[in-house]
Amino acid sequence: MSNISNISTNQINIALIANYPKLSEAFENMVKSKGISFLNIFASFEEAAEFAKEIQSKVDAILSREGTAEHISKVVDIPVISV
Repeated sequence: MSNISNISTNQINIALIANYPKLSEAFENMVKSKGISFLNIFASFEEAAEFAKEIQSKVDAILSREGTAEHISKVVDIPVISV
């Protein structure tokens, strides 16, 4: 998991929860170039919902792949975006 201390209270905070290394790499490159505060979490489908519950108070939205995003959206109260 990326360092949660990178999260800022003054800007948009986004998390990616994925088990696909290329997606994580692309996400990290994009958000760094835009100056967005982020968490990049590598997790299996089974672990994703637990991580999401732990971080939902620290991020504005969570990105994840289709099935995982649907699974996460059932356990958090913030926007979950399927990518």
